[in-house]
Amino acid sequence: MSVGIRHDDLRRRNRAMVIAAVRRAGQPSRTEIAATTSLSHSTISAISSDLIVEGILTESKPSEAGSLKRGRPQVGLSLNPEAAAVMTVVLSLNFLSVAVIDYAGQVISEEQRRLDTLTMSRESLIGECTAIVRRRLADPDLDVRSIARIAVAIQGITDTRARAMLWSPITPHTDIAFADIFEDEFGIPAIMENDCNMMAVALRWRDPDRYRDDFIAILLSHGIGMGLVLKGELFTGTHSSGGEFGHMIHRPNGALCRCGRRGCVEAYAGNYAIWRNARQMGEDAEPVAD
Repeated sequence: MSVGIRHDDLRRRNRAMVIAAVRRAGQPSRTEIAATTSLSHSTISAISSDLIVEGILTESKPSEAGSLKRGRPQVGLSLNPEAAAVMTVVLSLNFLSVAVIDYAGQVISEEQRRLDTLTMSRESLIGECTAIVRRRLADPDLDVRSIARIAVAIQGITDTRARAMLWSPITPHTDIAFADIFEDEFGIPAIMENDCNMMAVALRWRDPDRYRDDFIAILLSHGIGMGLVLKGELFTGTHSSGGEFGHMIHRPNGALCRCGRRGCVEAYAGNYAIWRNARQMGEDAEPVAD
């Protein structure tokens, strides 16, 4: 029993390694995949054959230059864009965006909206988020059945297990379970995460050799955020935003922050803070929204 489980785990891991290698390289040959994954050629051949049958990978024709070389031309493998898609929803200060991305990583549908997140009611904020998703799903050129998941990224403190935004400086409202709301509304599996955590994970996927064991991804924008990877694992803390530091106190009773408190790191390093300082405005000046 345990041997069978270990074998299945190994098979899933090897499949994931092959798919990741193809995603990073674009159209690698089986030989190139073997070099990057250290898997045997026979293992890669078996896995790639299964993935082609399942419609996850496709074989790409060799380039004209490659076909002129001696010997058997290398056949590249690429991700089948029609295998699946993911919808991303990003909610930040006064801004809401949604994009549908196919399995090959290409954006196939998107929409952006300006909002007044600081003054909107709870119902209006949730309504705008569900409405923008509904409009994309109603796109006649979009195969809704291909969307495997809705991924929500939000500034502030989130709880991945509770699937909720606990607190965010972009809105006075707290404890909004966006993932549950989307799943109940559209019947598509949903996840939600702190936006800077997603940045760190994306960097690690894009270049695992450079971003391997320990690194920090810092967002310097209207807000200040951080995604932290320690010993190869995303550090999430008690909930899922353990790396967030923008609203830690940098100077007690210091500059006014947009969250309403004083002395936060963001009140000195956020773009509105830099603007306030450049305009020689006092620390009591109200942070500009845009």
